Amino acid sequence: LLASVRDSQNGSTPAVTMGQLVSDLAHSCDRRGWGAFRAQELSSAAYALASLSYSAPRADGSTKNSWLYRLCTAASNIMSDMEPQGVANLLWAMAHFTASCHSPS
Repeated sequence: LLASVRDSQNGSTPAVTMGQLVSDLAHSCDRRGWGAFRAQELSSAAYALASLSYSAPRADGSTKNSWLYRLCTAASNIMSDMEPQGVANLLWAMAHFTASCHSPS
């Protein structure tokens, strides 16, 4: 991934698009396990992914198996460690994702 970014910065044709890079990074975080993130990291990741309008494809439409469900589950386990700004970032991201899931395509 980083080689692709370096290539695009050097003027060569990028091997991946920005959307693919964001998707790959989100999947990497998901594979690592959201439970390994600290409170600030979780809320920042959720906020960043929502700001980039990232949405993971779901084969069956289930939210229980989605990365967002796992991120929120991890966040609920450490909510007492979150600063107010972190909680606000997480809530904003959840609202953004919920709105985008229910908006017409």
